[in-house]
Amino acid sequence: MDLPTAFSLVAVAVSALALVVSTTLAVLQVRTMKRGNYVSLVTDHIKEFRSPGFYDDLVYVTTRLKNEHDPSLGVSGLPPEARMAVLNVAYFYQQFAWFIELDVLRREPAVELIAQRIRLVWEAIQPYVEAERSAIPGPFFELLQRVYNGLADRSSGQQQRVSRRLRRVARGPGRGAVRRAGRVTQVVRPGQRRSGQ
Repeated sequence: MDLPTAFSLVAVAVSALALVVSTTLAVLQVRTMKRGNYVSLVTDHIKEFRSPGFYDDLVYVTTRLKNEHDPSLGVSGLPPEARMAVLNVAYFYQQFAWFIELDVLRREPAVELIAQRIRLVWEAIQPYVEAERSAIPGPFFELLQRVYNGLADRSSGQQQRVSRRLRRVARGPGRGAVRRAGRVTQVVRPGQRRSGQ
């Protein structure tokens, strides 16, 4: 192979590599921009999660609803306060499910953080939702049910691993958590100083 042909082949290879890299970066940028457009929605959603009114509704739905009202009433047959509590809580978790379906939130971390509450909520409202669906056919909290069914299919071992990892992160720095020092990740035990200090 002569020198001009070799240079031409190298130039074509470099051009192809540049095309692949620029395409990959463009796709990543579009994905990041898409998620960025939803930041305010997710932030507002998390604020709702932390509100006392939402917490009161959650406690009511998961602990008192089935004792106070017959499931055969469905959701629309409940008294106004009970109906509002059910709708508030169920739509909250269904909206979380939509964020996951639209790829606004990554599935694994998002679902694992709220998995237990999704289970509690769905198990509490399921008979009311089924009665509602039989009275008024159509999709009623279908996505929430799909997320619940997906949780039921997961192995408990995977859930335990994620729960342990989340507990380690929650402990924070200085208690065995991982600290980042530049590009090097160091494990710092309680009472131990990071190297270089």
